[in-house]
Amino acid sequence: MKKLSKLFLILLVIGLTLSGCGQKNTDNNEKKEENNTVTVPGELLGYYYEQIAGRGALNVVGTSDGADLTIDWGSSAAETAHWDIHATYDGSRFNYTDGKYTVMTFDEKGNHTDDVKYTDGSGYFEVVGDTLVWHNDKGDNGSTDVVFVRDAERAEAVGMPNPWLETDDLNDAIKNAGVEFYPPIEEALPTGKHAVNFKTYISTPGTMSVLYESDDNQLMLRKTNGEVSGVELAGDYNKYSKTWEHMFKGLKINLVGDGKTANIAYFDVDKFHYAFSFNPGQEGNGLTLDEINSMVMGMENEPTDK
Repeated sequence: MKKLSKLFLILLVIGLTLSGCGQKNTDNNEKKEENNTVTVPGELLGYYYEQIAGRGALNVVGTSDGADLTIDWGSSAAETAHWDIHATYDGSRFNYTDGKYTVMTFDEKGNHTDDVKYTDGSGYFEVVGDTLVWHNDKGDNGSTDVVFVRDAERAEAVGMPNPWLETDDLNDAIKNAGVEFYPPIEEALPTGKHAVNFKTYISTPGTMSVLYESDDNQLMLRKTNGEVSGVELAGDYNKYSKTWEHMFKGLKINLVGDGKTANIAYFDVDKFHYAFSFNPGQEGNGLTLDEINSMVMGMENEPTDK
């Protein structure tokens, strides 16, 4: 009986020792996990807009293990590109490996159908000052990294004014941009199957834009005195088959599309850069050379900024 009690006591001591070690290891693992988790700072949460065109919208919502990011990009009047991304945050980047990309197509009543392109997207959003620079490994947003600027109006903690102004008053838009801009006269705009109607002016310091839309078409014209030019200024990150040049009255116009019609046209005049974007992503449904010439002619009397 005494031998049995002694054996029981030894087993009890061993059991308590092992239990304590297990608890210690568990505590260490929890601490290690906590140390590897970086909380997303509040100043990185909220709404962002794509820097050049202002048409891509990014929303960042914090979670217990990183952040949920959603992107909506209106590629045409009836189609929107949408990304759902869950990312971890390491202190300088939001990294992800399970991004979901969906193309949403809308009918005349506003109903939409979803075409999921993939659910294994990967890449990262790098924090650069008050911007997030998006690198998408899949490349469906183009070959250029996209810069998103935080919407200061919705994120008052940043303490800076909202640089984007959307208005139907041309003078207000020009004042906000600090760039004189006179869009083509109405008679110079595309007609027939490419007809569009004025929708809004969009301006930010240094850049002036005008957006036209119809049920089937979308046209964006842009002028800037900044460093951004070409495809980046057009804000269209889709891939196209052809890039070529067209001369009109001594002006070299660069074109991107299917080789016959252009979804992107851009050119420089003095210190200013111009870009046209028409039906982004719809190769084969771009502007004809006559339509491009007409719009350029319609802007000929635009005064030169001094």
